[in-house]
Amino acid sequence: MHIAIARSGALALVFALCVLPHTSFAAISSNLKHGSRGAEVTELQEFLIAKGLLVPPATGGFFGLTKKAVIAYQISIGLPATGFVGPLTRAAIIIDRAFFSVPKTYATSTSLSMPYVTPPTARTELAFDAKWKDAVVNLFCAHRYGGTDDITSGSGVIIDPRGVILTNAHVASSFLFADWPTPSLYQCSVRIGSPAAATYKATLLYIPDAWMQETISSLYSPTNDNVIYGQHDYALLVITGRTNDGSGPMPAAFPYMPPTISTEPAAQAPVYLIGYAASFLGGVIAQKSLYQLASPAFVHQVKSIGTSTLHDTLSFVGNIAGQHGSSGGAVVTDGGNLSGLITFFDSDFGYATSERVVNAITTSYISRDLKQLTGSDLSQFLSKVDLIGAAKDFMETKGAEYHREYTNLWRAKQGFTPPGVY
Repeated sequence: MHIAIARSGALALVFALCVLPHTSFAAISSNLKHGSRGAEVTELQEFLIAKGLLVPPATGGFFGLTKKAVIAYQISIGLPATGFVGPLTRAAIIIDRAFFSVPKTYATSTSLSMPYVTPPTARTELAFDAKWKDAVVNLFCAHRYGGTDDITSGSGVIIDPRGVILTNAHVASSFLFADWPTPSLYQCSVRIGSPAAATYKATLLYIPDAWMQETISSLYSPTNDNVIYGQHDYALLVITGRTNDGSGPMPAAFPYMPPTISTEPAAQAPVYLIGYAASFLGGVIAQKSLYQLASPAFVHQVKSIGTSTLHDTLSFVGNIAGQHGSSGGAVVTDGGNLSGLITFFDSDFGYATSERVVNAITTSYISRDLKQLTGSDLSQFLSKVDLIGAAKDFMETKGAEYHREYTNLWRAKQGFTPPGVY
């Protein structure tokens, strides 16, 4: 789920109604800051006390110690450390308390194929390691001929110290046009940190031909009821240099997160979801003040793709990371291993992330599918010695083929040639 502002990308979503668990705590519905008083401040303080960030008792007054505790909580989940309890922090608290409380009941919607079941009475939260965040990047592209809001933004995970990024195909496809034509349609960069800052250039190393052909064929179709969500929706990029060539040498090794290719977390397993969520941001904010978000979660269900009987996807209910822009973000398991990529919604109704069911494709599925399509699984594919050379070859062959197919389709359907193409 990358975010495409103004100019839509090639992502389709499937929607279903869902009802989240009813829990006994009171919601914090107002913005809170230093000097605030009242029952909602008390709720906030009780939450911070339960998280071990504030010494009791809850006083109902928002002052120095409470602000420090809020900042500590914001840092722990990757939000800006402002000490102000605004919409994002309030949403994080709601989701956090929903996951780490035992709900009285779970409502079930008959329209869902995935019924909600009461979780175990005790679940262990995964300890967070701040180093994980260094491997998660923002993949950002601005259309050369568009306006301020004409951008695409998604997430990716560095999985090899040489700078190989694993992400979704619907995120990486914009990089097809980062060096084509002349001048390129998109200006793309790999951004790191919080807020995200353009640091590296990257090029496509691999994108499944099956996904590209499906996307190209359906580009101007009003609907496509035969889409199998998550199928072949992955790609590999490799970092090729710095966005500012004079800004210093490349790292000897990039921070990375090793992918698991033979196992995946089971239902109810604790994980962390990390990405550059951007559903509630405008184009200017996404360009200048996009922060990485890390959120604890529990796997709701493990499911299959299409006719497969294997563990291909992981679903998560009502998590704050369930936003556009998180696509390609990491599902991290114990030990700092990458077990999946945030990819698509089952439910995306309403304004609140609590109303969403988000799915990730597993890295074991990616490795199996890659082997079926290329003859090499993920670890074998990464054993290539010259990755930048392999990416150059891919773009000169398959990339050039996709450019021709897109150009012909544009001409046939739109009656004009894309800017810069002759």
